[in-house]
Amino acid sequence: MTEWSPDVWNDLLQRYSRPLAIYAAQFCSEAEDIVQDTFLELFRQPSPPENLSAWLYKVVRNKSISARQSRKRRDRYEQIKKQTRESWFEENPENQLDARLITSQLRELPDGQREVVVLRLWSNLTFTEIDDLTQSSSSTCHRLYQTAIDELRKQAGIPCPNSNP
Repeated sequence: MTEWSPDVWNDLLQRYSRPLAIYAAQFCSEAEDIVQDTFLELFRQPSPPENLSAWLYKVVRNKSISARQSRKRRDRYEQIKKQTRESWFEENPENQLDARLITSQLRELPDGQREVVVLRLWSNLTFTEIDDLTQSSSSTCHRLYQTAIDELRKQAGIPCPNSNP
């Protein structure tokens, strides 16, 4: 680790952070993170680089290009997955549910509700197991589940089996 005083680190950050972020932004959208990672890497160096400015810009450039390539790969992968995404429901002509519609509606639920429904219906977890996983109470998990199921039924036009028509 490079032994520089906090004042030296502060001066380096003041001098280089903004210009490095502007430089990184031409390559990727994670410019601030790239600059932070670069300074962390500098901090871990056993001795200061000979040409500090050149070293900082080179590291920022390499990290930025890698981040951009990673983003492109991730976006391509997500596009492929989106196009080939399987329905969460099995198509069954006897079933009154439209699997695509319910899948779409499930995706529109708030994260907490969707998570509980998926864990309960597709993973067969109990509410106690779900509360351990999500660090919520089992009553909260049950409430989220019931709210989500009620919303899905309402959107699908399916009355609650316990209600009077």
